[in-house]
Amino acid sequence: RLGPDGANEEQAARELANFALCDTIQEAIADAGAIPPLVELVSNGAAGGQDEAARALLNLASNDANIALNASIRAAIVAAGGIEVLVALVMNGSDGGKLYAGWALEKLPLAERFSRLQSENASLKRRLDRVIAAAQVSDSEEQPPQKRARG
Repeated sequence: RLGPDGANEEQAARELANFALCDTIQEAIADAGAIPPLVELVSNGAAGGQDEAARALLNLASNDANIALNASIRAAIVAAGGIEVLVALVMNGSDGGKLYAGWALEKLPLAERFSRLQSENASLKRRLDRVIAAAQVSDSEEQPPQKRARG
């Protein structure tokens, strides 16, 4: 952080958000590597910085005039962990942060990300089921037979 209260980060994110309104500047912002720090600011910044970083990500993801550029910027936001931090901001952020994060999420390719997560989750569940089954077999082989209670 540049300032003790994140004021410099908030100002920098505000400026990037404003510049990102211009379609011709969006590519330069992305090429300069600004997306990962913006995602990090949404995750770990002060409230004002989180709001402005979410607004910058929203503006970067909102270029519908240049479809190829827009797709690469959206993919960069997703690759930097943007979906997770924006969802967290929607859940726990300030009112402004929740609003910007929600709008940004509407622009991102969530279906692809959730499909991938669902597939990973199914694979993990299958592995966990195998581990549990192996542990149950191992436990039943090691335990002596139970005595029946006489009544």
